[in-house]
Amino acid sequence: MERRLAVLVALAGLVAAHTAAPAPAAAQSANISVGGVWICRLTQGASGLTLEQRVRQIDQRIADVLSLPLRRSQILVEVRPVSGTVAIVAAGITVITVTPADAAGTGVPIHEVANQWAARLAEGLRRALPGRAVIARMYTQPGVGLDSEAQRLEGLTWYWLISWRGDVRELVPADPRRYTIEFSPDGRVAVRADCNRATGTYVRRGQTLTIAVRAVTRAACPPGSLDRRYLAQLGQVELMNRRGDDLALRLHGGVGTMIFSLSPR
Repeated sequence: MERRLAVLVALAGLVAAHTAAPAPAAAQSANISVGGVWICRLTQGASGLTLEQRVRQIDQRIADVLSLPLRRSQILVEVRPVSGTVAIVAAGITVITVTPADAAGTGVPIHEVANQWAARLAEGLRRALPGRAVIARMYTQPGVGLDSEAQRLEGLTWYWLISWRGDVRELVPADPRRYTIEFSPDGRVAVRADCNRATGTYVRRGQTLTIAVRAVTRAACPPGSLDRRYLAQLGQVELMNRRGDDLALRLHGGVGTMIFSLSPR
């Protein structure tokens, strides 16, 4: 009978970083880690995904777990058998699905492989650093050229999800669809700030990015609106980093970071 692993992980912060732990250089892109703890090395894809796609999916799911409001609460990490595979689930999110191929050649049953990975995942979540470390590591993708499609801003609608001030979750819009920014190839920006609209310009050189909001409508938004604070932070942006569908805009002096996504989630 396969064993069920339940590990309670106390997290002191609201969010944490999954960082790259030392691992064999030949398979850097296939290593999964969090909080400086190496979890596993993947050698192949699964469920119709390539190896690269699988790694990115797991990284995103770890980020999803660490983005939950976790202060003074706990994450339950579990191992659940699912149709010939074993799912490692954290906070109700399936992070890794362990397949028979993952256990092949190890001499260890698949559920034991899953238990080992889950234990390391639990330890990594416990150790993960909050706040600024997320921005420094989650939104950096080594090996991707700054001018490549993977770093493109233009022609896309970016939804504001959250702003961090140091290690503190400072601003969270109730509806990201009401806080957007669009970059045009000609150097202009179009901004929605709740009930207001704004236009302006931007200058980008590699990862350096500055935004100047020059014209803003003056509608009175409902109480609790973040429109003015959102616009003010856009004017403080100095650096950008894109990873997949996520975009981090660092504020001047590294005092905070705005997080955007191509999906309002």
